[in-house]
Amino acid sequence: MRTLRLLILTLIISGLLSCRTDSWRQDDLNALQAVAVYLDEHKPQPYANGQPTDWESVNQALFSSRVIYVGELHHRFDHHLNQLALLRTVHQTHPDVSIGVEWFQKPFQSELDLYLAGDLTETELLEQTEYFDRWGYDFRMLRPVLQYARQHRIPIIALNTDVRLTQKVSRMGLEGLSEAERAQLPRVISPPSAEELSELKTIFSYHTNMSEDHLNRFVTIQRIWDLTMSDGIVAQLSTHPEQTMLVFAGEHHLSEGRAIPAEVARQRPDWSTSVVHSRETLQEDTGRNDYLLVAKAQDLPRQGQLGVWLDTARQGARISRVKEHSAADAAGLQTGDVVTQLNESPITDSASLKIALADLPPEESISLRINRPTSAATAETMMVKVVLR
Repeated sequence: MRTLRLLILTLIISGLLSCRTDSWRQDDLNALQAVAVYLDEHKPQPYANGQPTDWESVNQALFSSRVIYVGELHHRFDHHLNQLALLRTVHQTHPDVSIGVEWFQKPFQSELDLYLAGDLTETELLEQTEYFDRWGYDFRMLRPVLQYARQHRIPIIALNTDVRLTQKVSRMGLEGLSEAERAQLPRVISPPSAEELSELKTIFSYHTNMSEDHLNRFVTIQRIWDLTMSDGIVAQLSTHPEQTMLVFAGEHHLSEGRAIPAEVARQRPDWSTSVVHSRETLQEDTGRNDYLLVAKAQDLPRQGQLGVWLDTARQGARISRVKEHSAADAAGLQTGDVVTQLNESPITDSASLKIALADLPPEESISLRINRPTSAATAETMMVKVVLR
């Protein structure tokens, strides 16, 4: 009977998704099973050397790889879906697998471990890793991968550098770090290859009124990211000699023969590796990969917008600015208001407000409890109805 119920549920989900290829409902995003059914029906088309291939061939080729680099454009949901498709395929034939991600920073590995063990909720994970301040991309894109890893107890390794260190390097250079701070970064920060340096200079050229010193700091930060993540990959796999790692990071960090793959290969030339990128069409291929996954772009459902800029208050989320003609403007919210509750959810800081709003659609009516300052020492508490836009 249980098997029959699961079959019926799968058929229902399949029916809901079978006619949709480029838009999602919020409920689908919250259900890993719905995403899995979609991927079963709409797997990306793999290519090798510009020629179409099949998933069985890809899986056989990847089986011997210690590291599988899977690039992404951070804002592209279809790229994250492709990562999940590859993770599911590799995991089914190689259960001893880990995932290295750019999305979380090294100081928060213990919080990530607690989430994967079921000891932190998603909301607690986002708050305790300071996700919205340190990464900030729409978390709904990452949710299916994290849910799959949690369900199957797959380790996720936070590879990224503490952003407070790179921000300080950006302002002051390496010499501005304390001895303790410098010890958290790779011991030797080697220069990039000539080709990489040329491309970094091109990227930097879009910033106007920047000095040579700013360029050097920009290049240094790029190298810190690549070297830190490379060291994290090598450390994890060196202590788990039978394990395969899939690395999910920005594709500029994962081009074949450059950046992270080149640094890992320098340390461990004996490891076999593969690079996989995603595109909408084969014509967009840069050729810096072993495999290309081609799939249509995917749109997340639009989130309801409050229309404010936020600061963190002592107890709540302080509105630092209200966008004109926004939902907040229409409801009469003001600069200086401190949000302490959304419907039944307590709001303790700006992150908790962003989390509470994350899955709400446009036109959703919400109730906000706010404290509005009436003087330097007093505030008026009120409830405000807001219709998101």
